[in-house]
Amino acid sequence: MNASGPASETFQNALANIDDDLDGSRHMPGGIYTSSDVYAVERDQIFLRSWLCVGREEETPQPGDFFASRIMGEPFLVVRNEAGAINAFANSCRHRGVE
Repeated sequence: MNASGPASETFQNALANIDDDLDGSRHMPGGIYTSSDVYAVERDQIFLRSWLCVGREEETPQPGDFFASRIMGEPFLVVRNEAGAINAFANSCRHRGVE
């Protein structure tokens, strides 16, 4: 990742300890999984830069079928329209900004 700051240093420290020997492999340090700095880097460098799979076509088999979920704390809806196409929308009111 091309980032700097505490999260980048955490990644760099973890990566510096990577060994090609699979017998000596171990999981990433616990701080990687709970760090708000690492979360921010992942959000900005991974989740907000690429397409994400949010569901399967079978989850909305009929026109009018829908499901709601969140990605990175942002609510969205996936809906199959009357023509059979699947669309995704931000799940927030344009007037008040609530779900």
